[in-house]
Amino acid sequence: MPFMLRDDLCFCKSAGAIIFLDARIGRYFALPERFVEPFSRWLDGRPPSFDDVPILQHLVAQGFLVETADLPQRLNIKFTSLPPPEVEVDPDGRFPSIPLAVCAIASRLIWTWRVRHQPFSSLIDRIKSIRRPSSCGMKKASRRDLVRLVHAFRFSDLILGSHDRCLPRSLALVTICRKYGLSPVLVIGVQATPFAAHCWVQDGNVVVNESPDRAQMFTPILVA
Repeated sequence: MPFMLRDDLCFCKSAGAIIFLDARIGRYFALPERFVEPFSRWLDGRPPSFDDVPILQHLVAQGFLVETADLPQRLNIKFTSLPPPEVEVDPDGRFPSIPLAVCAIASRLIWTWRVRHQPFSSLIDRIKSIRRPSSCGMKKASRRDLVRLVHAFRFSDLILGSHDRCLPRSLALVTICRKYGLSPVLVIGVQATPFAAHCWVQDGNVVVNESPDRAQMFTPILVA
């Protein structure tokens, strides 16, 4: 019987490890080292060895893989190919628009409350429900509009802080960007050694609220 990855499970390879994100609850975990090669062979579509079969069956019993009568889907299809993060938004030093600054602060406060009180899956579903301009006929905003929003959110960092707040900051920013006609994505990335997770907003190869050098330290595991 062929297998497929559970729908709400994302994964990536980082430094030889296979790391999963359970999108239902926002929990990360790594495959045990002895599972990596069998899983990789399954991922590549190679026939399992005799020793692989009990390991794959264990992954089914744990709910990571599910049996399917259809052609198995092995790839992590939670997001399309993402360009490497290479360019940073560089706003000038002017004071941000007061209405946009207020909007940024309010959005961050709302998303901070949601992150604390709502399931991770509902946060991601809410972001996905905010349609991007290309999919709803909205007039696409310009790079100048993006710079103005980055100004406002950097100002909000002075009021609300930015340390250990990457998830609510990024959720708030991607929400406001899409409502203003921009089409960035929320990126969650991980690194294996030592384990760390990070979140940022990206539009093509432009990193909106992080430096490209830091974003490049992480392997994307979920994009919404």
